Amino acid sequence: MPEQYGEPLVNDMSVAMWMTYWQDKDDDYIEWEDIESVWWIRWMFANNPVAAMQCATYALRLVREDPYVDAVIGDLPEEPTTSIENIRSPKHDYKLISLDVKISSLSASYPLLYRVRGRCPACTEEQTVWQDRFAGHVDEPESCDVENCSGNIVVDDEHMDYITSQEAVVQDMHKYSSKNTPEDITASLDKPLVENVQTGDEVSIAAICEIDDSVQGPRGNYHLHIVGLDRNGDDYEKVEVTDEEREEIEELSEDPEIFQRLADSIAPTISTEPIDGEDYSQEELAKKAVLMQLVGGNDINDVDERNYINIFFVGGPATGKTQIARAAVDISPVGIEVNSRSTTEVGLTATVDREERFGSDEWVVSGGAYVAADEGVVFLDELDKADDGIVDVLHGPMENGTVTKQAANISAELKAETATVATANPIDTHFNLYEPFPEQIDIVPSMLSRFDLIVPFVDKVDEDKDTAVMSKYAPGNDHDPDENDYFDYDFIQKYVAVARQYQPEFTGESYALFDEYYKELRKKSERDEGRISVDARDGESLRRLSQASARIRLSEEIGVRDVERAMNMIMASLEMVAEDQYGNLDKGLLNSGESASQKQEKEQVYEIVEALNQTKNVVPPENIYKQADEQYDIPDYRVDASLQKLVGDKLWKNDKGFGVID
Repeated sequence: MPEQYGEPLVNDMSVAMWMTYWQDKDDDYIEWEDIESVWWIRWMFANNPVAAMQCATYALRLVREDPYVDAVIGDLPEEPTTSIENIRSPKHDYKLISLDVKISSLSASYPLLYRVRGRCPACTEEQTVWQDRFAGHVDEPESCDVENCSGNIVVDDEHMDYITSQEAVVQDMHKYSSKNTPEDITASLDKPLVENVQTGDEVSIAAICEIDDSVQGPRGNYHLHIVGLDRNGDDYEKVEVTDEEREEIEELSEDPEIFQRLADSIAPTISTEPIDGEDYSQEELAKKAVLMQLVGGNDINDVDERNYINIFFVGGPATGKTQIARAAVDISPVGIEVNSRSTTEVGLTATVDREERFGSDEWVVSGGAYVAADEGVVFLDELDKADDGIVDVLHGPMENGTVTKQAANISAELKAETATVATANPIDTHFNLYEPFPEQIDIVPSMLSRFDLIVPFVDKVDEDKDTAVMSKYAPGNDHDPDENDYFDYDFIQKYVAVARQYQPEFTGESYALFDEYYKELRKKSERDEGRISVDARDGESLRRLSQASARIRLSEEIGVRDVERAMNMIMASLEMVAEDQYGNLDKGLLNSGESASQKQEKEQVYEIVEALNQTKNVVPPENIYKQADEQYDIPDYRVDASLQKLVGDKLWKNDKGFGVID
């Protein structure tokens, strides 16, 4: 290992040069461009980057008159100099490199002994031993090395110097890796970089390739000592869009049909023709929901609300729901598909483990799918098959954009602003629009309330639609996307990347309409005894969808048509999943699993049983059917549904009938 802080670079001349460098700067970082272009800085880092960093820090402290400030490297290059899988010896031994990586694991911060100083009692000479972070033991000065002195060096606790440090595992970004599972490597961060990153972050780093003789890892025995770190923007900011492509996208945004054209290009082989006089077909609503989700909402007036859009598709096999949902993952720069049947709670959120590869018993937090897909999309397939524990842990990331993990001595809150697209099969395989939605899906109401849009897929028999679906197999139909005016997924990704740069706000007119829609629904809830029981979540969904619509138009203003589009999509969704047995819209079906009319019928059935029970010890079901029909016009099957909910709560049941629980 080379001298860490001594010769040949730490001398009066090099310190003076660094002091001149810092006197001309207001910040405390060495610009990467200077490392490449300023001859003496380039020479120092090429010969001994460890000593160059120490010399720069020593000079910085003199200039700032601050003994605790540390130099770091910043303004890292747009393109990294190498990747983890390409690190090779001896080319990179103790060399400075830059990489784009993902933080896959992170330890808690801890004090690291980096220097031991001792003094000879015979000649008073002070000696220093720099510590090897990989040695696993403390190296202390022993006998005095002054000529003709035979004294032994004395060390006490006051002469052991510590620095705050942190261990990490960093992984190659997929774009810089040739492997399905990118390679990773251990790394360390020292003050002032400690606790500036969290698991799941994607960052650019400057690092020195050190050699750890104590372990053999995936990259031999290399270890990265991180000396500079730049946070990357979200993955859409890294999508490359040429000037010509941007110009084309801006021209397309003026097309009044651009929203429809983009939506039609999502899973283009699936027909979107409405049937039975519907304003929206289920497939069209689902495709537009995916498009809205990819674009997302944006902050307004510094209000801290989630901006990502969650959507849920329910339907039987071969209805197209999975293909449309998977498009969100295919288009998003960071998308993860998870089968709910086989995943685990920690696989979705985060794990806390003792990480042996750090050479200590420190607890380490490793992010799961929602942390890894931050600013992107997670596709949860077969959500109805998920364990209850999995559903429970999803509430945090879906509502607040965070994953909270508490275990051992670690309490971590990880960023997970990740949109969710989920699919599920109905309990009876095929969805029935004429049966209450919650009774057909094995998902708790609290989970349903986290979705901005819910779309049921009903496999209706329709000859024209069936012809359209099968036409792709007709002779001579090669289904050329250009002929059908479809955009490919790469172009949609670029369009979305440009759209997400816009931060639209309401105009006076569009806000008035937004406010009117929301208040009108609230009033209707009161007037209709709970139907369309709208709360703040619904207002936020309307806001997010309105913003997404404006972004698709590449507009900084939310227009009236954006609010109308968002409201139409919300109403289309509610009409499909929140109609009660009388055809009334009732959001209570999703929020609590029971509509206002169902609650009313349940109370009416209970009152009938209670009245009949006063003259009969057991009330036969036929008597209840008769009274319910005569008094309230409730059909027998809905009486059965109410009785089923009442038994065990207010009613008891035996072979002969029902009675009231005392």
